[in-house]
Amino acid sequence: MIFKLMKIELLKVFRKKGIYVIWGVMLLFCFFNNFLYWRDYDKEGRYLYGEKENIQEEIKNLTKEKDSNVLGTDARIMLETRIELLKLKSTFSKNSWQYFKVNDYLYDALYEKNKDSTNLEKVKYYDTLVSKFKNNDYSYFWHLEKKDLESQISFLKEEQENGEGDTNLQKNLEQKEEELSVLNYRIKNRIVEDNGYLNEALSTYLSSRDKLKELSKNTYQEKTVYQEVKREMKISEVVLLDRVNYQKENTLNSLIKGIMNDYELFFVIILLMVSASLICDEFQKGTVKFLLIKPVSRFIILLSKYFTSLLVLLMSVLLVFGFQFVLGGIFFGVDSLHLGVIVYDYGLDKVLHLNVFLWFLISLLSKMPSMLMLSLIAFLLGIVTSSTIISMIIPLMISIFSSSLLELAISHHLYWMKYLPNFTWRFSSYLFGKSSGLEGLDFWFSCIWYSLYFVIFLLLIRGIFKRKDIKNV
Repeated sequence: MIFKLMKIELLKVFRKKGIYVIWGVMLLFCFFNNFLYWRDYDKEGRYLYGEKENIQEEIKNLTKEKDSNVLGTDARIMLETRIELLKLKSTFSKNSWQYFKVNDYLYDALYEKNKDSTNLEKVKYYDTLVSKFKNNDYSYFWHLEKKDLESQISFLKEEQENGEGDTNLQKNLEQKEEELSVLNYRIKNRIVEDNGYLNEALSTYLSSRDKLKELSKNTYQEKTVYQEVKREMKISEVVLLDRVNYQKENTLNSLIKGIMNDYELFFVIILLMVSASLICDEFQKGTVKFLLIKPVSRFIILLSKYFTSLLVLLMSVLLVFGFQFVLGGIFFGVDSLHLGVIVYDYGLDKVLHLNVFLWFLISLLSKMPSMLMLSLIAFLLGIVTSSTIISMIIPLMISIFSSSLLELAISHHLYWMKYLPNFTWRFSSYLFGKSSGLEGLDFWFSCIWYSLYFVIFLLLIRGIFKRKDIKNV
């Protein structure tokens, strides 16, 4: 009987223009999302229109400063050097290693050349550097840098052997040896200091590794921070080992992976719109009287409406998934699907490789507890108030501000807030052993209290609807 009732409820949903409007807006958003990723990102997944330095404006300001009569010779030469390097920098892409390293590799040589332009040896040396620089010969500069570091290390060791082994000297030696180790890794693995994913992964790995040495794990918050830093380090390590850009955003793989987060607001609105209208319309139009004369209990009628709202939610998720798969395949191709998703398992302390479709299913299931509870709240409010607006807006606000409330609780140590219903349904926060961030709020705590709240809301809905007076509806 419940399936027949669900069929009737589905027909009611599909007779409403609202569901088609929100679906249309959602699919339009999906199209523009794919289009913008296709238009605004390069083949390496780097954003093409990021914040740029206003090099021409800087050159103009430095030129005015250079032309003033208050500068000495050395200051004027320094400004001339900066201006020339900025002009050279402007000829390279902001994603290139030349754009980032122009000052490190060329400043000293250009300064010496400008200081003594009659010295042919200095002029020739600078011209050689510029030629190597423009020809993308980064290995040449690597070996110059390596030679310089080895020289500095040798000098510091000699200082130590001469009895000058103070603490600062030892720290400097360790720092230079670390820099040489990193440089050797770059040379071996051909990782230039550009805006690419390998350089970003190496930088993240090094900074995370250094942070872990300083972090303690005495308190819950410290342990949480330690876990997140370690996750960043482990993920970066896998990227470096596999030499695969798993975080590349303009791929079908990435867009499918992010469906449940990117479209969550749409899914919540659809769920609440359907839940609220299915119950409130009956009271507003007076059709609840005819509904209740059917030879079924009121609770079964409510369950049919509840399951129908969840069914429409799943249909919406599958609609976006199918549309994204087709559209993403057209824009980016399907080759990226074999990459899958990498996630850090906090319990096992290792990175797992998952199929992107499995990840999508896990994300969907982890979001369902919150969806189930939001729908219950909408039904409860609908029965009590008979107002579609109230039944939608209140649970929608709860959903939108849940993350902000959790951050507030964490920041101000408001541990009692873990008992709030909207904190207990955040099961996506516990995926692969992750901590919620709020002490005491863990997976088993959420399971117990979520189940309790679910039963309470269900009993409230059943009891209020059973006793609701419909004579004057």
